[in-house]
Amino acid sequence: MRDFLWSVGVLAILVVLFFGTLLVLQYFPGRMGFADEAKSLMAALKDYRREFGAYPVLPVRDISTTELKQVLAKAGHPPRNSDLQDEDARYVSFDGKSYGLLFHLGPRYNNMPVNSCNIEVDTPSTGWWGQFSECRL
Repeated sequence: MRDFLWSVGVLAILVVLFFGTLLVLQYFPGRMGFADEAKSLMAALKDYRREFGAYPVLPVRDISTTELKQVLAKAGHPPRNSDLQDEDARYVSFDGKSYGLLFHLGPRYNNMPVNSCNIEVDTPSTGWWGQFSECRL
């Protein structure tokens, strides 16, 4: 009986360590990649605005950041490349005076992002993508 209880205890510890490690790996790598990508895009958009007087306004209002990076690169303001990128991140600007970025944190689960947050620059809460929390960099 004592050996059985000892085995159950060891198994319980291994299960806790396994799921704890998954939780840590799920939270931190996506968050670090998001922060690096967000800062890089924000710096490139700031440089773009300094040169052209406005943020990029594109024919399609809500575009992926992959398309935005191509526009910025063509204009001579390429953002830094990040190893961890959010392929589903979005960009929007209606008037060139303000913009918003939508990011998804963590890996996808059942084809849905785990958490989403947005960054709005030079504008109060617009709710462009709903009521997502503000991204903390």
